[in-house]
Amino acid sequence: MRVLLLLLAFLPLQAWAQPLVVGAVLPLSGQLADLAADMQRALVLWQESRNAAGGLQGRHVELKLLDDRSEALASTRLYEQLIDTERAALLLGPFGSAASVSAAAVAERRRRVLVNVTGVTGNVHRAGTRYVFQVPAPVAEYGEGALAIVRSTGYRRLHVVARNDPGSQEAAAQLVERALAAGLEPGPVESVPAGAGDYATQVAKARARDAQAWIAFGQPEDAANMVKSFKHIGYAPWLFLAQGAAEPRFLKLVGQDAELVLGVSPYETAYRTRGNREFVEAWRKRWSSDPA
Repeated sequence: MRVLLLLLAFLPLQAWAQPLVVGAVLPLSGQLADLAADMQRALVLWQESRNAAGGLQGRHVELKLLDDRSEALASTRLYEQLIDTERAALLLGPFGSAASVSAAAVAERRRRVLVNVTGVTGNVHRAGTRYVFQVPAPVAEYGEGALAIVRSTGYRRLHVVARNDPGSQEAAAQLVERALAAGLEPGPVESVPAGAGDYATQVAKARARDAQAWIAFGQPEDAANMVKSFKHIGYAPWLFLAQGAAEPRFLKLVGQDAELVLGVSPYETAYRTRGNREFVEAWRKRWSSDPA
């Protein structure tokens, strides 16, 4: 009987000593690999930090990273693989809102906790989800700071432009709704295709309304093309704020013409949020650079 009791007591301890597998899907190759490189570094840094501090729930963290080759449609299959084959107890990622929608569906269906790392559109973290936990600010909130700046200047007439992707359209629609509620005059959202280089039509509409503030949602390339169009046409709104203007790629594309342009940044090393200073210090020590 004593031997049996000892064996039963030992089994949970033996199971507890097994590594805790944490799985994530990333574009380790393909067109998004460079953009996602810092996310991979962040996960590795987190794994090393947790293990140095005793692991997660007392267990050594084993990080499993699968490559979706920059294809969002692969997310469902790969998260199923993390659960069934790799036995992941916790899911992280993936990269981008499109892939995150699929990953969230898997997490809810399989009842496995998913920490949503980059999905910012509303359809990722919708009401009623029980297993998906949000890290980044929803894209619908990106215009809140822009609206605060507009109101502080006393401007009323806004010209809102958005790339025709779900995230940009969602942010622009939310901005217009809140601007109307605040008694401002935003006008309809001007939707533009990815890679648009000529904004003469949008400038003409802004001039016709005597718009005081031009607010744009999209990528750094969109913001850069707007600046180039403004310069070519000879147009300068009193306030120009573009989502992509906060990224280094924007500065490389327009150089000194970036002066006085405002941007929206989801993260900065100088943020005074809890744990950020320690995170930045650990990152610099591990990677000899700043997190993007």
